[in-house]
Amino acid sequence: MTNFAPSLSHDTQAILLLCGHFGPVIPAPLTLGEYNEVARWLAGSQRRPADLLAPNAYALLANFSARSPKLTQERLTHLLARGVAMGFALETWYQQGIWVVSRAEAAYPSLLRQRLGNAAPVLLYGIGDRDLMEIEGIGIVGSRDADTAALAFTRQAAEQCVSNGLTVISGGAKGVDQASAEAALNAGGKSIVILAEGVARLAVSKAYRQGLASGKLVLISHFHPSAKWTAGGAMARNKLIYALSQAALVVSSGLEGGTWEGAEENLRHGWVPLLVRSEANTPPGNRELLARGGQPIEKEQLDVLSERILQLKDSTMPKIILNTHSSKNGQTSLFVKSEQAPVSAATALVPDKMPTSSAKAPSKSILLAELSERGTSAPRKATDVFEIVWPYLEQEFTAEIAESKLPEVSARLALQPAQLRDWVRQAVQRGLVCKTNRPVRYQLAPPNTRPSVPS
Repeated sequence: MTNFAPSLSHDTQAILLLCGHFGPVIPAPLTLGEYNEVARWLAGSQRRPADLLAPNAYALLANFSARSPKLTQERLTHLLARGVAMGFALETWYQQGIWVVSRAEAAYPSLLRQRLGNAAPVLLYGIGDRDLMEIEGIGIVGSRDADTAALAFTRQAAEQCVSNGLTVISGGAKGVDQASAEAALNAGGKSIVILAEGVARLAVSKAYRQGLASGKLVLISHFHPSAKWTAGGAMARNKLIYALSQAALVVSSGLEGGTWEGAEENLRHGWVPLLVRSEANTPPGNRELLARGGQPIEKEQLDVLSERILQLKDSTMPKIILNTHSSKNGQTSLFVKSEQAPVSAATALVPDKMPTSSAKAPSKSILLAELSERGTSAPRKATDVFEIVWPYLEQEFTAEIAESKLPEVSARLALQPAQLRDWVRQAVQRGLVCKTNRPVRYQLAPPNTRPSVPS
């Protein structure tokens, strides 16, 4: 068993059980909309996701009612009982260097919460230093089939971002996306790549190995680690690039496709300022985006890219202001959040949509239930996968089990036999299970001798 197992809060465990994909499962995990309905109920009950892991969770769920006929108490109960399958998935992910963070954690990117509200993905999976998600960055997007001039523009823009201490954020596709990330890393800068597929396939990719090893690259996806690329997934991913950025630059866009849809969506919502390459022979999508409110920028202006962004006068972007303080690397930081009084997690209100200057005060958000604090201490975190799995696994050993029967247990729990044996060995070592020989059998240790497992 790997020694690398980042802490997983009880809130995230509950959300992962409800929404995570651990292979074929019936009933299906919750969609974002379905989870939000559960979160609204939790908020109204002054509960948080972790409460669904409590011994009385079944009684708690008896009070749950939903508008959707598919969102039943039986379905929620079944999903919450998948602890062993979740533990096996976590073990596999951790061995690949994959982490998971939920919308209920402070480690979740704050910009996604602020700009997307309840539309923010409830789970994010990633590889690399997740602290990079909070560093100021510029989204650079464009077509897969961008021409030579567009790719040269992309590389120069990425290098200029690095020289100003900004992270380059892109989508990981061929063309502009890959060129921007590659140029940023080659220039010694940092990069965030947001994928339209799961991160598992890229966990061993040579293209990203050096950037991940140096701590200057993080790969992110809101799709489960083994998910395959789809056109719909690419469209859904695009909003994350904009929402995580301080500003965005469109290098090359047609009048349809992912680049166009993402840029047009950003203009409609006003998430971040939009710069659009404006030169001779640019694609028609660029010209149309300029006509709809994008701000033009030419290759000769890239050396003053930061000044161009700061010149944008957008009333929906009050967070972008000049910062005269030096960043950690000694360079001047271009963007800081507006000065505000600290807001505790217990009283933070996150709007469903990014408000405009004329919008009314936002109503109470379902994110309150996820972010609220109870008392003075946060929920305890499991320090390894075994501690997450054991509460679900121990019921299998209330009666004596012969070692020859372990394959039946592993089949019933949809586990690899070797993984089950490893967890049984740990249970014996921790004094949770007694082992007898000739023949080998296992059974729970008597309650008065059994040590407690962190919970």
